[in-house]
Amino acid sequence: LSGYTIYGGNNSVVTSPQVISTNLLFKGGKVANVHGGNKNGSLPAGLRKVTVKDSAIIGDASKNGVYLRTLTDNKVLANDLSSAQAKAITLVSNKLSSNTVVATFSNGTADAGKFVLTNESFTKKINVNADGSNIVIIGDVSLQENVTWNEDTFKFDRGNITTNGTIFTIFADGGYFTITQDTLPGANFDMGIPLDNNNKEDGYVYELKPNLHYRYIQFISNENTITAANADEYLSHIVFHKVGSAKVTVRVNLETVPIETVNSEGVTYFDGSFYKRFREDVDYAGHYTWSEAYNAAKKKKFNGLTGYLMTITSEAENKFIYDKLFPTGSDPSKTAAWLGGTRAKNSTGSYDASTWTHGSYDNYWSWACGPEAGQMFYDKATKAAGGKVVDGFYANWNNGEPNNSNTEYCAQYCGTYIWNDLSNNGNGNSPYYVNNYVVEFTPYDTIYGTQQATKTALFDKKDY
Repeated sequence: LSGYTIYGGNNSVVTSPQVISTNLLFKGGKVANVHGGNKNGSLPAGLRKVTVKDSAIIGDASKNGVYLRTLTDNKVLANDLSSAQAKAITLVSNKLSSNTVVATFSNGTADAGKFVLTNESFTKKINVNADGSNIVIIGDVSLQENVTWNEDTFKFDRGNITTNGTIFTIFADGGYFTITQDTLPGANFDMGIPLDNNNKEDGYVYELKPNLHYRYIQFISNENTITAANADEYLSHIVFHKVGSAKVTVRVNLETVPIETVNSEGVTYFDGSFYKRFREDVDYAGHYTWSEAYNAAKKKKFNGLTGYLMTITSEAENKFIYDKLFPTGSDPSKTAAWLGGTRAKNSTGSYDASTWTHGSYDNYWSWACGPEAGQMFYDKATKAAGGKVVDGFYANWNNGEPNNSNTEYCAQYCGTYIWNDLSNNGNGNSPYYVNNYVVEFTPYDTIYGTQQATKTALFDKKDY
């Protein structure tokens, strides 16, 4: 039925006899549009029920979907969509007020990532989130299009954040920002990235100070919710500064995953991603190889997201995540961990595939997985060959590394913040006995489909 429109009642051409009730179940395949009722829903038809389950796909988010106004209670019913792809079901409605229920799960986890909601003219996407067994409409993070400059600075008006969250972050590139308030009601300051006198990132800090220039700050809820009003008010007091003629890029993230879920799962958050260390307490003969760690990471799940071996794109990420996963005082011989960097090609698939088997080798280093999959971050196989970090990327190799000793092509943490190249199997000498691997979870588009969170992750980014 791919591409077809399904009418639960009569369409606008054939209007009689009228159908008394509609009960449609979709559990596989793909259809374009679904209408309940008669005459495309403009005439009633008693019960008008549509249930989606398994791997069903309806609509395409751009011009097709399930028309909610033609259904009883203006919502679809869902029955375990765990096997469905992200954004599988497009819902179409003109009833778009916050907290409106657009879907109800009778079985399985209510997963907002399986749905797209749009207005009937297909000109606006509306955010939804899981609330108990329901999928409901929520507000947005939508930065204003234009700002008023005061020489080299600007501030946002109010009204940019219209929904509650649990983790709230602010980022600026091309310039920096300063704060006028060091507290956010309902939240604790978690970390920030200050800049030095040359506007370069200067590690990270756990204390928020008004006299510093910042690239990034993040707050985590201490009362289960950061209200939209408090987050929006805080944002309106931040002063953004440009440097020279460069545009200032501002990005705001708002996570909605419950803090109790974050804590119970033991994950760490940074700039749109969650991280977790997995440790295998085994002897050398039974430790994970790099490819085994890659494959294991791809089986991990958090908040509806599939994991992948960690990719590192900044000094702050490198240091902050290491410190969170390997607390101060950890035995360096027990902190060796596989990362997502490699020189090898996947002989059984492409970058970011669900499984990895090493094939031939490149003479440069790339990220194997995640949003950066296939992107080169170090331009030679070794330091001795004149290897350098690719512009816009990051690496923190140990002195003299990578050196390709005995054919090494996998990246690992081999001490505090530092990286080393190692063979797929590692070796039995500390710190090259690798029995940890770091898994990252983030929403992103892959060649295998979109990664969408069960509990919605909101963000907006604009240049000024």
